[in-house]
Amino acid sequence: LQRYVSIIKKPIAGKRASFGTDPFAKRLKDIATVIRANVGLEVAALDYNGWDDHVNENGQLAARLKMYADGLAAFMEDLGDALSNTLIVTMTEFGRTCKENGNDGRDHGHGGFMFLMGGKAKGGKVHGQWMGLEEKDLYEKRDLPVTTDFRDVFSTVLQQHMKFETPKGFFPDYTPKAVNGLF
Repeated sequence: LQRYVSIIKKPIAGKRASFGTDPFAKRLKDIATVIRANVGLEVAALDYNGWDDHVNENGQLAARLKMYADGLAAFMEDLGDALSNTLIVTMTEFGRTCKENGNDGRDHGHGGFMFLMGGKAKGGKVHGQWMGLEEKDLYEKRDLPVTTDFRDVFSTVLQQHMKFETPKGFFPDYTPKAVNGLF
């Protein structure tokens, strides 16, 4: 960790993207700095908290999504050529109900989403089975159903992008299945 802190504090030569000043953008800028330093970073992770909108979701969600999109756009621009070897995976911790609750928000649900960007990911595709938004298509008549297990995506990323064979028991009590067409 100390090694990376010293790298982050050094100026990096070359054109830099314009990152925002919010905590998500700052953390992405730090990760981009370490990647651009080419010191062998293989995996980095960060949490972007504050998405639990049970009340007044509309204004808060739009602002947070803009920070998310702007941060990732700056990160990908900043990486330049290094983006071809860098895979970005984002996912929700939990899904949301399809309908608003009585407080202009949404309650916890089941189906969420993951985005894969950069690297050798085949863009422009939606994986998983779209059931629709009719009540009959929803899990418990309120949520998007889970159609792809996140462990299947992570296992596919580990095997096909990182060339890492997942050991037996890597996902306790679960045997992952490959997700075709990600790479």
